[in-house]
Amino acid sequence: NILDPSLVAQATESLGYAYLLGGETDKAEVLMDQALAQARSRQSPYEEALFRLSRGMLLEQRGNYAQAEQELAIAIAGLESSGDRQPLAKAYFQMAACLFRQNRYAEVGSYLQNTAELARALGSAQFLVVQASRVPRLVRYAEGRNLGSGFYSELLSKIKESFSAGQALSEAETASAYPRIEA
Repeated sequence: NILDPSLVAQATESLGYAYLLGGETDKAEVLMDQALAQARSRQSPYEEALFRLSRGMLLEQRGNYAQAEQELAIAIAGLESSGDRQPLAKAYFQMAACLFRQNRYAEVGSYLQNTAELARALGSAQFLVVQASRVPRLVRYAEGRNLGSGFYSELLSKIKESFSAGQALSEAETASAYPRIEA
C-alpha cells in the first residue's frame, strides 16, 4: 500500500537525504524531522535509528558536532539492536567522520575498524562510496594507517572509479547530438 505510514516516512527521509547531498540543509532538516516524528509516533525504534543516522549526518555537515554525536550514538545503539549491518556500518563511518573533523583521532580507529569489518562481512563496500567521498581525508587517513587491512584502499579505488565513470558519462552527454532533458 503506497500510503503505508512506514513507506511515507522512508520516502520523506529519502527526499531529505537527497536535499542533504545537494547541500540544501534547511529543506533536508524539515523532511528529516518529519520522518523522525512519524517514526516516533508509530513507536518504530528501527526507523527512528535510521532517521537519526541521517539527522546525525546533517548536523555533522553543519558543524554541530556535539549534537551530531548524540544523534549518531542513538542511531548506533538502535542499529546494533536491530542487527541490520549495512546502516550500522554507515553509522560507524559517520561517527568516525564526526570525530575526525574534531581532530579526535584516538577515537576514530575503532569506528573505522567496525565499518570495515561489517562491509567485508556484507561482501561489498559500494554502499559506502557516496558517504565516503564526502570525507576523502578520512578515507586516506584510514588507508595510511592500514585500518581494516586494506579495506580503505579498496574503498578509495571504488570512489575513484565512481567519479571516473560519472565524468565519462557527463562528457558523453555533453558531446551527444541529442538535447539533454531534465525533469
